[in-house]
Order: sequence, then structure tokens, then C-alpha cells
Amino acid sequence: MKKNFFINGMMIAMLAAAPNVSRAQDYLLNYGPGSPAWCWQQQQEINAMAMQNMMMQQQILQYYRNQTNAVQQQIMANPFQPVQGIVTRDGTYLTPKNVNNYRTERVACEHCDGGYNYRTIWLGSDKTSRVRSRCSYCHGSGYVTKHVANDDSESE
Repeated sequence: MKKNFFINGMMIAMLAAAPNVSRAQDYLLNYGPGSPAWCWQQQQEINAMAMQNMMMQQQILQYYRNQTNAVQQQIMANPFQPVQGIVTRDGTYLTPKNVNNYRTERVACEHCDGGYNYRTIWLGSDKTSRVRSRCSYCHGSGYVTKHVANDDSESE
């Protein structure tokens, strides 16, 4: 009697759960926007793009490491000869001819207004306050020092 009652109870529970399983499968197997499967797929694509970016950053870093090692070997082998064939980050190819074609200039800072940045803060009740903060680029002087290529090096 107890065995039949248990079997009947299990049959009723399975019949009651069958429509819910079908709805759960429909929900999980739906590939439309916003579904879990779609979200997981988007996350995989984001992960793949992050991996590609990391690989490219590592390749650039390795390029500069190789260049640094080559310069170090050249300096150790020939300490009294100028180093040739270095490509800088801005794409300038340094040779003994153009390595000294840069001059230092003092120019006005492009990040501030005379050494200070100003901003207006709202204090409430239609009151504002003007706050002055020192520029982090020129440290309040209004001028910065830049390396500028000489005119004759641009023609090469």
C-alpha cells in the first residue's frame, strides 16, 4: 500500500513538473537577444576581443624588448660608435644623422589657462563658487618644455 502510494505520488510529481521543464528548456535554448545563451555568447566574444588586445600589446612590448636588447648588444660590442636604426614610439627612425636634430623649447601649456584650471561648483540655492586648481602638467607656471624636431630633419 505504501509502495503504491509512493509510486502514484512520483507519477503525479513528474506530470506536474513536465510543463515546467519544457518552459525551462525553451528559456535556456532561446538564442534571442537577452536570453542566457545570447548573453553567454556575447561574453565569449568580449573575452576573445580582450585576448586579441592582450596579444597585440604583448607583441608590441616584445618588439621594443628586442630593439632594446639589440641596442644593448651593439653598445657593448662597439662602445664608441653611435647606435643606428632605432624606431621611436612616434615612428621616427633615429640614425646618427638625425639623432641630434631635436631642440628643447618652452611653450605655453595647452592644458590650462596661465598655470591654473578653473571650474564652477554649484553650492545650492542658486549660489556658485569658482574653484582654482593648479595644472598638473606645468605645475602652475603656464609653460611646458617640449622636444621639437628641427626643420631640416622633417625633410628627410
